[in-house]
Amino acid sequence: MKLGRLWTLVFLGMSFGATLAPRTAGAQSEENIEESMRVFNRGKQLHQEHQYREAIKEYQDSLKLDDQNPFVYNALGLAYAALREFAPALKAFNQALVLNPDLTDVYNNMGMVYAEQGAKEKAFEAFSRAVRNPNYT
Repeated sequence: MKLGRLWTLVFLGMSFGATLAPRTAGAQSEENIEESMRVFNRGKQLHQEHQYREAIKEYQDSLKLDDQNPFVYNALGLAYAALREFAPALKAFNQALVLNPDLTDVYNNMGMVYAEQGAKEKAFEAFSRAVRNPNYT
């Protein structure tokens, strides 16, 4: 299975819960959050079509409107990972975890990136963090 297709499968498995992202009171205007979600959804569509560069642009535009959505950062990381751009992928995953450290999908995604890089210990730690979470599925 090609890496891009694998990242798409991971993306499809996690991305549709994005509307449930927790919010910090007063952090963003309601209009910005709604527009951010519209832009994010365009990015998800592009991502599903394997148009990763275009998806990245949409995710970045979404974050300009609402930078408090960890699901957008996770999707951004997945798009970078599909392009084998692992440093920005890890940066996006880390930001997702800053916003919500309980997102097991993000730890899984980080583990996959570390495994692709041959960083077995880091991959093991990321996967271990995912499975230690009682909400892990």
